[in-house]
Amino acid sequence: MQNNGLKPWLLQRLTALYLAVWALVILGKFLFAPPESFAAWQGWVGTPLCATGFLIAILALLGHAWIGLHEVFIDYLHDWRIRISALTLFGLLLLGSGLWLIRAVLSATLLG
Repeated sequence: MQNNGLKPWLLQRLTALYLAVWALVILGKFLFAPPESFAAWQGWVGTPLCATGFLIAILALLGHAWIGLHEVFIDYLHDWRIRISALTLFGLLLLGSGLWLIRAVLSATLLG
């Protein structure tokens, strides 16, 4: 018995849910207790709870994007060479972006 896409579908929904909730947290922070300076913002991002939330959000965003791109490429790129090339290119782009974002959060955590 095979799931036939149930796992990617469920992961796509769970990552979307987390990203929506995290976006509301960030929006609430800006609306009800906005940071007065960049240093205050960096200090808030540097707290363990907030940094953990950002790191999970980065991983959720990367997973969400990968699942979505993978499904679109599987559906619309019929030549396997083009599909593999596109998946490799976007995989590397997502990996580089993710590493850069994680570095930014960790550097705010370590400096803040």
